[in-house]
Amino acid sequence: MPGQTSDLKTAQIPSDYFGLGLLLDLLSRHQPFRHYTLETSTQLAKHHLEHGLNRALLKDDKVVGYVGGIYIDMQQGEAWLYQDTPFKPVDPEQANAVAITAAIHEKKGCTRTEFVRFLAASRNRLGGYPVYFGRHGADGTLRRVRLLTET
Repeated sequence: MPGQTSDLKTAQIPSDYFGLGLLLDLLSRHQPFRHYTLETSTQLAKHHLEHGLNRALLKDDKVVGYVGGIYIDMQQGEAWLYQDTPFKPVDPEQANAVAITAAIHEKKGCTRTEFVRFLAASRNRLGGYPVYFGRHGADGTLRRVRLLTET
């Protein structure tokens, strides 16, 4: 309703066994992650958690939105933009960019508008580096994007 305040909160998922389990459960319920091996999902989740490159959108202490990334260098990001080269995590000391590798929206927990606002706000909290991510259009096409973030 117009004028109604949202009961949504944002938080970083902690880098502990509880956070890992919560994130693995979330990933396992969404495409394309539910088809990943446990090893692949665990590696991705650990990178998001260990480097603090994650944000969760919470409603009543339930995750209704999630964004997570990995540290990369801009050379990788530019190669991905133009040549579809896969991302590979780099050591944070060598990183000068972030790739968003997971963006999950639990449609029953928040509106698309609320999720898009959360995603936009989260990009600036993922290291303060340029951010690379893909957006799927209604027709299924992938639009590759590089955004400069505020520091």
